[in-house]
Amino acid sequence: MKKFILTTCLLSSLILSAIAQIGIGTNTPNASSILDLTSNDKAFLPPRMNTTARNAIQNPVAGMVIYNTDSTCIELYKNSAWFNLCSVVPPLFSGNVIPLSPVSVAKTSTKKVFAHVMPWFETPTSNTLNPGSWGQHWTMNAAVSPPTTIASHYYPLTGPYASNDTTIIDYQLLLMKLSGIDGILIDWYGSSSKFDFPMLERNTSTIVSRLAKAGLSFALVYEDFTVSSATNQITQAQSDMAYAQTNYFSKSNYEKINGSPLLLVFGPRTITGSTNWNSVFTSLSPKPTFLTYMFNTGGGTASNGQFAWVESSNTTRLNQFYATSPGMKMTAAYPGFNSYYALGGTGWSNVGNPTWVIAANGTSNFQTTLNLAIQQADQYIQLPTWNDYGEGTMIEPTTTADGGFGYSLLTTLQQTLGVTSLAQADLEAVYTLYQLRKSYAGNATALAKLNQVYYYIVSLQMTKAKALLATLQ
Repeated sequence: MKKFILTTCLLSSLILSAIAQIGIGTNTPNASSILDLTSNDKAFLPPRMNTTARNAIQNPVAGMVIYNTDSTCIELYKNSAWFNLCSVVPPLFSGNVIPLSPVSVAKTSTKKVFAHVMPWFETPTSNTLNPGSWGQHWTMNAAVSPPTTIASHYYPLTGPYASNDTTIIDYQLLLMKLSGIDGILIDWYGSSSKFDFPMLERNTSTIVSRLAKAGLSFALVYEDFTVSSATNQITQAQSDMAYAQTNYFSKSNYEKINGSPLLLVFGPRTITGSTNWNSVFTSLSPKPTFLTYMFNTGGGTASNGQFAWVESSNTTRLNQFYATSPGMKMTAAYPGFNSYYALGGTGWSNVGNPTWVIAANGTSNFQTTLNLAIQQADQYIQLPTWNDYGEGTMIEPTTTADGGFGYSLLTTLQQTLGVTSLAQADLEAVYTLYQLRKSYAGNATALAKLNQVYYYIVSLQMTKAKALLATLQ
């Protein structure tokens, strides 16, 4: 019997040595494995020990694996040392763009800040009304030659651009986000096919298509003067509102107040009175939270309040407005006012040719009007404007060599709103992303990397964004 048992053990040993495989949970271990663990409801558990016990292992061999209860991580012995696998840093870019959800910027201010955006800029390639020509908001009727000179006392850091260019849109929205801005108010000319309105609507639609990815909200500022030449002004305005409800109000990132879409009107200047505005809104459900220009009562009882704007008396007029009770109020902060319209000789009846100036004094006027806005009890602050170069009210970065502000207006905004985790270096990274996207246009590999940089920025992973940018500079 003993001989039989011994013989059996020897045979089993020979068989195991021959196949050199062990299967646990499987009768057919993988042919290339020495040990195959198979389970659908259990996991491999390596030895668990603290650092002291790990260090007491005699003559560790490369490839040994433990779970360190001090570091709460798997550790591997290699190169005469224990290597913590939790310290492995994944590559900044694996070859495939990984979309990342936007993360909100933390700030100490509880105010909702919206930048007023003009969507009216065209280049020779984007201008469908006058193909091959720069748009009038870059040229007016002045003796200027874009991109070298433009009809403005200031010059954008990027140079003149097309408002439907997604590269410039992403640049603008990322700068807003990192400055503590929550969304945009888009100057909206309605759905009419007259004049350059189709280009403006195309640009607006393109801007809106990029907002959610950046984590920003938006609302419209309706220019009701656009219906002045319509055969039936109310009917045209109704058509505009129906279009807005279908294409904009229904979006999840459209700004709503108690479920009602926020709608501003720059005036009103053409349609006035409660009856007319109620008629304009008759097909809308729910009716918008409707704000008119400060001190303008043309909305009648259809209006829910008013919003502040830039006027020649500057803070005198703002203080007068803040002392009123028109219902809901939206405050305003702006750098100054330095119009080019008189020099440009546009003859545009809706803007006139103002010659009064509010001196910016660096960032002083912006800081003053921003502080004043924050002191009010009202929730919303509008920044008029992000990019009205014709009136010189833009806070978008401008070249300092031309008397502009660089990034100073945006860093002032960061500091005043309490955006402590971000600074000018982060805004500069956004500009670098813009430059590289332009310089690598047509290079699919580089653009993929830059798209990953974009997602790092919207998710506020600025260290990764800058490191990946550095690989392309």
